[in-house]
Amino acid sequence: MQAPTNGPSSPTDRTPFLIPGDSTTNDTSVPFPILELPLGPPLCHETFRTEDFDPDQFLLSRRHTALDDLRVELRTYLSGLRAELVGLINEDYEDFIGLGMGLRGTVERAMGKMKAPVEEAKEEIETAKQQLEEERIGLEGLLNERRKVIDGKKLVRLMLDCGEAVTKVEEMLSIKPPSLDPSLSPTHKSSHAMHRNRSMHDRHELIDDLHGIESGTKRMERVVSEFNQMLYLVSKGSDLAYVTGLKQRISHITQNLHRELASLLKSTLLAPKSDPRKKECLMECLRAYESLGATREAEEVIKNELVLPGLTKLIHRNCLNSGAMSPVLPESPETIKFPQSALPPSSPSSSTSVVTSFIPIPLPNDPELVPLPLMYNKILAFIARELSVALEVADRQLAGSKAPQQNPLLDSNDDNKDPTAGPRTNPTYNLLLNAVISPILQSITNTLSPSGLFASGNPSVFHRNYTTTTLFLSQLEGLCASPRQVFTLRSHPDWLAFRNRWQLAVYAQIRTRETISRVEEGLQDGKAEANGCSDAGKPGYLLRATETIEGVVTTLWREDVFLADLTHRFWRLTLMTLSRYSTWLSTVTVGYISHASATASALAAPSNSPANSRSSTDYNRVSPV
Repeated sequence: MQAPTNGPSSPTDRTPFLIPGDSTTNDTSVPFPILELPLGPPLCHETFRTEDFDPDQFLLSRRHTALDDLRVELRTYLSGLRAELVGLINEDYEDFIGLGMGLRGTVERAMGKMKAPVEEAKEEIETAKQQLEEERIGLEGLLNERRKVIDGKKLVRLMLDCGEAVTKVEEMLSIKPPSLDPSLSPTHKSSHAMHRNRSMHDRHELIDDLHGIESGTKRMERVVSEFNQMLYLVSKGSDLAYVTGLKQRISHITQNLHRELASLLKSTLLAPKSDPRKKECLMECLRAYESLGATREAEEVIKNELVLPGLTKLIHRNCLNSGAMSPVLPESPETIKFPQSALPPSSPSSSTSVVTSFIPIPLPNDPELVPLPLMYNKILAFIARELSVALEVADRQLAGSKAPQQNPLLDSNDDNKDPTAGPRTNPTYNLLLNAVISPILQSITNTLSPSGLFASGNPSVFHRNYTTTTLFLSQLEGLCASPRQVFTLRSHPDWLAFRNRWQLAVYAQIRTRETISRVEEGLQDGKAEANGCSDAGKPGYLLRATETIEGVVTTLWREDVFLADLTHRFWRLTLMTLSRYSTWLSTVTVGYISHASATASALAAPSNSPANSRSSTDYNRVSPV
């Protein structure tokens, strides 16, 4: 079927289209149907101005248009656009040029109007900045002046505090200030000395009893506290001329303080031991010394006032004579009790609550040998009786305390240091070593050296003295509170010097010569028959040489000959003796074997007589014991 030709015009093409399967397709007389295919819309400005314009979609919408037709259509549209643009420019050109010239003039005029206010604002800002800087400099100057005033006030306050602290300590020690003290005048030195001696005498009378000692320790505790506070203030102003001018007064205070502490410590040491308050007073007194850093001075006081006087009575030139013995200790063994651990000597412990019993050195039966061990027992008894409380307080309860305050004014020059300023270091107490053992060893060395205590000419006497002294030294090591104190004791110069006074090398040489002489004398007639049985009812050696060697070796390791410190020397000497005996025995055996071989070859048959059996006996045979 064909569409009519007179219908309305539309942008469609009339094209015949065959429908498959139609029965009329085989009939050529029936016309094909005509389908109207739409064409693309015409090009316009709205098509390209839309926000969602897509070139690909535009081409797809015109896929039924030939490319040549589409290109012609687009070129035609482009020519129209150009024509419209040229017309628009020609129409509004004069207005466009006028607008550009007007804008340029307006901007220049606006900038000219703004320049003056900006310059004025800039000048105002610079002026304000300069004024602020001047104010800042002025404030900094005022702050610096204020800071200087504050520092000056602090220095003045510090100087006033230093002066008040020095004056307060002087008042507590009853020391007159320089303005009132006549001792500063050369014409009044003698009167001041008399006044000081009189005041010290009065003070000694006040602390004769333990109640006075107790009040004195409390008073000294307060004085030492103020003294340390004074040293703290002085250390803060050590570079001030005013504080430096107080050095003489501080030195005077230090001398008086140490003098009173020494007097108080001496009175405490001499107080009755039965009073339980003595230990507390002694502890406070020693703690005061420790807070001053003057532990060595306290040890010197104890040594000079208590130890040395007692040692003078115990150690003298005639103490080793048998006629100088005094019944200080009973003949029966006495148990000496001393506060420390229940360990044997030379095995210290830090425990303070355990009491160890020390058995004195045994006294020999021979009266001539009693003086030396008796003297050592007296010394041990003296330590346990007079020094046990001081040692327990100093070495066990006060060891390891905090470091005390120092006086910086007196530490500036070690070459010109004031001896009254106290020690420069802060050691803890080592009373046992510095005040007890060291004086004992020095006293023994200086007093008994002329008496032949260390003489090694007589080996028996030397051995007896050395073994007895070794036992005594072991007892002293047992008094140590800790292994560290034992190591310190063994490395102390006085301990090493005392041990070196014993000439062990000379003793070893004497024993070596004696051994060599006995061995050579025994081997000269070594083939002879032995002297006899060594023990009753038991057979001895066959040869005198074997018997001699056995006696020599036994003697070397005998208790009254052998020394543990010379173990290596005695062992070497034993090996030398056995080697000498082996050499001698080899020589004798070679000759005997040669003679026996010649005799055996000369005889046709061996002989079984007892005499021949005896002659063939090995000389090195030892009868069973």
